[in-house]
Amino acid sequence: MAVFLFVSIAILAFWGFADKTKFRAMFPILITAVFLRFLDHYVLIDWFKLWVMHGEGWRTIWIPMLANLTIWSTAAYFYIQFLPRPYHPKGKHFVLLSLYTALFVLVMCGYMRALLYFQVLSMRDSWTLWHSALNQYVYFLLIYVIYRWLTQPVRGGASHV
Repeated sequence: MAVFLFVSIAILAFWGFADKTKFRAMFPILITAVFLRFLDHYVLIDWFKLWVMHGEGWRTIWIPMLANLTIWSTAAYFYIQFLPRPYHPKGKHFVLLSLYTALFVLVMCGYMRALLYFQVLSMRDSWTLWHSALNQYVYFLLIYVIYRWLTQPVRGGASHV
């Protein structure tokens, strides 16, 4: 039930705060973010077995899918939508981007902590919340790099997004 609550919050947050006029332009980034989360869950849950989903039967399969398609994609969409513009010199923008990314990592670590509290998943002893924070930091930075790559001007002065 906890996952349904978080999914509902993500859908309502997207509906209320997302700039839907940019949805079509940001769709490739959103699909890439969903793919990265599916790949991440495959590595952590199925391959290394560092996370264990609790539940019976199909519940252990559809809970991560539902979260990847709603919660994580909404977080990725908001990450790009509210991204600070590079008004500062390169060094200061990197610090600002790092703090901005850390804010999203903090929120998503809170979500992971809630899943641990409600016993939706558990982590092996070799995997801690700090590992999850580093994992999510790399995830959001990959989304940023892909976004920057897609928004670079191409011949003629237009951009992909």
